[in-house]
Amino acid sequence: MTQKLIAFTGLSGAGKTTFLARLKTPTMQILQAEEIIKSARQTFGQAVSAVDDLRSADLGVNQDLLVGEFVRLKDRSAEIVVLDCHVVIEAESGLSRVEAAIFESIGITGMIFLRGSPEEIVRRREVDRSRRRAAGVASDLEEIQEIAHAHAQTICDLLRVPLTTVFLGDDNAATERELRSLLSPVDQ
Repeated sequence: MTQKLIAFTGLSGAGKTTFLARLKTPTMQILQAEEIIKSARQTFGQAVSAVDDLRSADLGVNQDLLVGEFVRLKDRSAEIVVLDCHVVIEAESGLSRVEAAIFESIGITGMIFLRGSPEEIVRRREVDRSRRRAAGVASDLEEIQEIAHAHAQTICDLLRVPLTTVFLGDDNAATERELRSLLSPVDQ
């Protein structure tokens, strides 16, 4: 069996985690980059109080921890492993791009970019009380989403893996069907 390893990306608030929770199957392992990094930082005495604090922590350290822990946590018997992650990090100091080498070290076989309406992302960020992140302004988020998508394409081009962009629109059922197809163990 050839294991699929998919990086599932998009802006914070686009709906990645929500969709992945609905798409989970017994043959799929879902790992969240933020939780992996937070746990690793705690293990190595560099704890952060909340996942949102990772944005102000050293990106290089975070990514090194992610790679090391991902290798350890990855279930080799899973037909598909999905990493819920970002290709750009929105921090108070600006945008930071995650290097292609991180995705290469993890061994991704493909990437999915979930693209949402900037207005809907703002709305989700405003109502999500579990996180401390700026809701932002739709026009700014549109620009950030463009930058993130272009960076995702650059990463995939460098690694020679496919990038699939899924547009989250009014028909969540159609989006869910498309994602189910993309996240199936065998290419259809």
